[in-house]
Amino acid sequence: MLARDIMSPEVATIDPHATVEKAARMMVQKNVSCLPVTNNLHELVGIVTHTDFVAKKKFLPLAENLYTLLGSIVNPHSIEEAASRLGAKHIKEVMTTPVITIEEYQEFGEVVKKMVTMKVNRLPVLKSGHIVGIITRHDLLKAMVNDS
Repeated sequence: MLARDIMSPEVATIDPHATVEKAARMMVQKNVSCLPVTNNLHELVGIVTHTDFVAKKKFLPLAENLYTLLGSIVNPHSIEEAASRLGAKHIKEVMTTPVITIEEYQEFGEVVKKMVTMKVNRLPVLKSGHIVGIITRHDLLKAMVNDS
């Protein structure tokens, strides 16, 4: 079984100049946990996951402010302000680069090995340098169940 056999071929992508707020809305609407980031030539330049919104060191002060607010002085205006500042950031400021990817012709075992050794939950699948799908841990589970 190859990567192309287990990947999800429908991949929502986002532009690096889009906002975090737009990415969050897309993730919720499309029920996905990540968005590959592509430039105007449709080349993969990064990936953004829900954890990238607060996991970056430069955004920890914003996250700490939000957690402090939630832990003590909670008021709708303060929470909305912190979320607004984070939501206004551009994807290029929070995306992960370089992106760990796999080629469409790679064997299932190589996909699993790469996800485990690189400690990633999803792998964009490439063909001639362009994204053609994505493999998540859920896709691996489906492949194992269907292969039995």
